[in-house]
Order: sequence, then C-alpha cells, then structure tokens
Amino acid sequence: MTAKEESVLVNLALSGNDDAITQLYSDNNKKVLSVLLKLTHNVEDAEDLTSQTFQRVFRKLHLFQGKSRLFTWIYRIAFNEFCMSARKKKLITIHLSEKIKEDLHIQNTAYKKIQLSEVINKINLLSTQERKLLILAGYGFSSIEVSQSLDLKPSTIKTRLHKTRKKFKELYWVN
Repeated sequence: MTAKEESVLVNLALSGNDDAITQLYSDNNKKVLSVLLKLTHNVEDAEDLTSQTFQRVFRKLHLFQGKSRLFTWIYRIAFNEFCMSARKKKLITIHLSEKIKEDLHIQNTAYKKIQLSEVINKINLLSTQERKLLILAGYGFSSIEVSQSLDLKPSTIKTRLHKTRKKFKELYWVN
C-alpha cells in the first residue's frame, strides 16, 4: 500500500468508515503481534498488548501526521505499550539475545533469565534513545529495522549501539 493509499484509508477511518477501520486493523495486526511476540516471548501478553495498541491507535489516529508510514507510527505505539507494560509489572523476566549476553560477559545456559528489577535502575540511567536502542537490538532487530523505528541512518545506529552497550556495561559492572 502506498503512502497516498494509506492517507486515504486513514481519512476514511477518521470519518467513521467501518471498512477502513477493519482494513487498517487487518493490514497491521499480524505485524504488530509478531513484534510484540519478539519483545514479550509470551503469546497472551503479546495478544493483550496488540489489543491495547490498536485501542490506542484508533483513539489517537487523528494525531497521525503522515510524516512516516502508518506501520512505523503503529510500531512506536506498540513499543511504548510494551515499555509501559514492563514498567507496571514488578517482576518481569526478559530473555537477552546471545549478542547482549556476550557483551555483558554472561556465560550460562542458552537463554539466561534476568529479572528486569535487577537491571532497571542501570537502564534508567541511560537516555530514552539509548534505552530504546539497547532493547530493540537486544531483541534481535536489525540495524535497518532499528534505524527505521528511530528515524536514524543504519550506520548511526551501529555507532550509537556500540557506545550504548559500552556505557551500559560500565554502568552495570562498575556501579
């Protein structure tokens, strides 16, 4: 779907056209669910967050400016829903990718679980941009996918990711 077609569809949805709303949902639902499954590693949580994401999307659709693709905007809402959900839960475990484990020098079983409450204070010392970058890369998103999400060049993502990982390691292991 082209950007112009998306714009028409959004305008129809905003005017209350049920078919347009249904199409917006069906065109993006599976992609959002897939992203949230990668983040949560839990089908029920991903489905709940997908539902919450689309509730927010349809409440805030009037704020979509069309400066990016619609899915990029929806993706940001989904990611923010995930972050808000993670903050609300006291004990959430996250599965760090092998790359992050190597960077943190954690050597154990294939998927070591770390309670979010143990690292949240260190992660909160990073800037919002650094947190997003670390989380997205940690969940296996490519530098191209991360660059599209954060509106930066892939080369910039690689450089900032390296600096962010280094900064996080220093924060985590030194303090």
